[in-house]
This record gives sequence, structure tokens and C-alpha cells, in this order.
Amino acid sequence: MSDKSPGVAAQIPLNLRFQPEQRFATFVTPTGATALAVVQDALVQPTVCLLQGAADTGKTHLLLAACHGARQLSKRVAYVALNAVGGHAEHALAAAEDAQLIAIDELGSLADDSNGQVALFHLLNHARARGASVLLASQRSPAELGIGLPDLVSRLNAAVRVPLQMLGDEGRREVLRLRAQSQGLEFDEAALDWLLTRADRRLTVLMGLWRQLDHASSVHKKKLTLPFVRETIGDQLR
Repeated sequence: MSDKSPGVAAQIPLNLRFQPEQRFATFVTPTGATALAVVQDALVQPTVCLLQGAADTGKTHLLLAACHGARQLSKRVAYVALNAVGGHAEHALAAAEDAQLIAIDELGSLADDSNGQVALFHLLNHARARGASVLLASQRSPAELGIGLPDLVSRLNAAVRVPLQMLGDEGRREVLRLRAQSQGLEFDEAALDWLLTRADRRLTVLMGLWRQLDHASSVHKKKLTLPFVRETIGDQLR
């Protein structure tokens, strides 16, 4: 696994843009306490952990929070989003092998990539030999990923499994509250009620709208009141 691609390796740190909402303290999920405990343990003791849940359950959030936490402990970290590396999964995984904490997102993208599967198998073996931690994220179980390398499926099945669930309305509200607190953003509850009633329920969409509101609030030096929120993003909502 020494054939690293300099181009891919150089891109990995650029993916680690730790936004204020991508922290352990701002992670909200129905199974949050258990998920956080397992992932936080990976920062201090070697483990292989598989975060499994549908889209929008916070998998990427936890991976990036773990990377941030490990970097705060002066550890080398690597984050690889397999859906974003195209046909270069093999090189991206090789470039990550010397990190002390390795986060691998979108595991399902390896379904038709035999070279990537072999690279991940070797990475897991290398990490175990070095005492590194590997965090993986997937929407499906290892048996459902379409991975044709039996030894890799076996390794993934042996990982500590962390199931993640979708948030309800109150959970989404708490996510936005925590986001506002992390940014020092003032808002009225009426504005938050209005947004949650009309916006797409997906957290990725909600967070995108919240970033727009944060920017507008900063530019205009205004609190997020209901009239201000309506004026700023009303035309984007139903």
C-alpha cells in the first residue's frame, strides 16, 4: 500500500473543514448517548466502528466531529468521502493509511470498485497492526453493500456497529438551536417555528437555510425575527 497518489493525498486535508455544527457537543440523535460514547472511545483506544443509518441521520457529522476531536488531541487524522473521489478510492485510502484516526464516509460507493475494496481491506489490516482507529459510515449493513470481497465483508461485520436513527421534529429544532448557540446567533422562537413548518425536513436543507440566515443576520446586524426570516428566505419555501 505504498503507491500513494500525491494529488489525492493533498486533497484529503481540504475535506476537513470543521464547521461549528460538526462537533460532538452539537450532535443530536435519538441514540445520541450510545453513539457518542462509542465514537469518542475511538479517539483514545484503537477500534473499528461502523456507523449505520439512513441518509440524514448524522453519520458525516459524527465522522467530522471525531476528526476534530482527534486533531485536538494532536493526532493525525484522515477523512475520505468515497462518493467524492470518483475512481480514485484505491489511492485515497492508501493516502490515509498513516493517520491515527481514519474516517471513511459513504462506504456503499465501493460496491462496484474491486480495487477500492482490496485497498480498504489492507487499510483495515494496517490500522489494526498500528493501533489506529477506523470509523466507517454506511446506509446499509456489510452484507447489503454489494461488496464482492468476502474477507472485507468479514472485517466489516466484526466492526462495532452503531445504529443511527432519523430525528423527529423536536430533534430538528434542537439541532437548529445548537447551531445558533455555536454561532452566537440570536433568533425568535416564532421564526424557528415558521421555518420548521415550511422548510424541507431534511437536515442538509435546513442547515443550508440556517447558514443563509446566519450570513444575512451578520451582514444586516439583525436578530432572526419572523419578519426578517420571511424576507430573507420566504421565496425559497412553500
